[in-house]
Amino acid sequence: MSEEIDPSDFVQRIRQLGEQRDQQDAERVRKLEEEIIQGRSERLARRAGMRRPGRFLVPVFLFSRTVC
Repeated sequence: MSEEIDPSDFVQRIRQLGEQRDQQDAERVRKLEEEIIQGRSERLARRAGMRRPGRFLVPVFLFSRTVC
C-alpha cells in the first residue's frame, strides 16, 4: 500500500521545484521591473507635456483656499 520513495528521487524533485520557483520569481521580478520602467517613462512624458511653452497650469490648491 505505501509506496517507497527513493531518497535520491525525492532530493532531485525538491531541487526541480526550487529551480522552478526561482525561474518564476525571476520572471515576476522582470515583469515588475518593466512596469516600474514604463511607469517612470509615462510620468516623465506627462511632466514634459506639462512644461511645454505656451501652456500655463495653475495648481488646484490655489482655488481651494478661501480668503478670510
